[in-house]
Amino acid sequence: METGKISEKVKGSNVPTKICILGGGFGGLYTALYLQSFWGFKQKNCQITLIDINDHIAFTPLLYEVITDELQTWEIAPSFDKLLKNKDIQFCQDEAKDIDFQAREVKLLEGGSLPYDYLVIAVGVTNGKMPNGAENVLTFRTLADLQRLEQKLQSLENSSQEKIRVTIVGGGPSGVELAGKIADRLGKRGEIRLIERGKEILKSFTPATRKNAQRALDKRNVLISLQTGVNAIEADQVTILQAGETAVIPTDLILWTAGVQMREWVKNLDCSHNSRGQLICEPTLQLVDYP
Repeated sequence: METGKISEKVKGSNVPTKICILGGGFGGLYTALYLQSFWGFKQKNCQITLIDINDHIAFTPLLYEVITDELQTWEIAPSFDKLLKNKDIQFCQDEAKDIDFQAREVKLLEGGSLPYDYLVIAVGVTNGKMPNGAENVLTFRTLADLQRLEQKLQSLENSSQEKIRVTIVGGGPSGVELAGKIADRLGKRGEIRLIERGKEILKSFTPATRKNAQRALDKRNVLISLQTGVNAIEADQVTILQAGETAVIPTDLILWTAGVQMREWVKNLDCSHNSRGQLICEPTLQLVDYP
């Protein structure tokens, strides 16, 4: 989402046009790289700043491959220093906490603010709301999440217990991929359960894709609980609701992949949002309030 206009004092002067990009994921990083290489920007006095809380980008579609040692961490999480080497792009390791659209300033979590003429908001979403008691639940969205999962799996693998019980909540692409990869890693020692509150896994995908995914999970003996909700979570068990009846599922590891939500500070921005807290944009992806 882009907003901002060049102020009158900048036009026709040597003051650089400040382009601030919030978020170093695919959208933010590739926007910065494209603008830096675009011939029109090379002819102008522009200053591009990329802001992200991490010092690296995580290629999230490949995080799963690290679980089974098909890829190494350095292959899926290169640093911004490496990616931006010899590029006319400034990197700031910080996180936005608010935006003053009138003053055209981004307020940073670590203190201070960053002025801009053009602003790109590409911070993405965060994990969906989890039920009470989910302090020990792992998520799977970042490199830090991957590292926590790896530590937990290693601990369980080094234990003396015969079966390792893993419960994954959410039958979307992330949950399905995780179920398959963890099943591959644990082999016969693993007891993997995938919980989905809807009638089918991968509901937004084609019937052929869902069929292939179902076949792959069945081959790995993954237990799939459809039309099942999660009532409560404790350190070693999950209470589920299925067909009007509750049941307690003992587990050693719980992963939550169900749903996403907007970041809280984005919800609180002084601009128009829809009912889900998403920013309302024009077809050009410019904010309706600040085109």
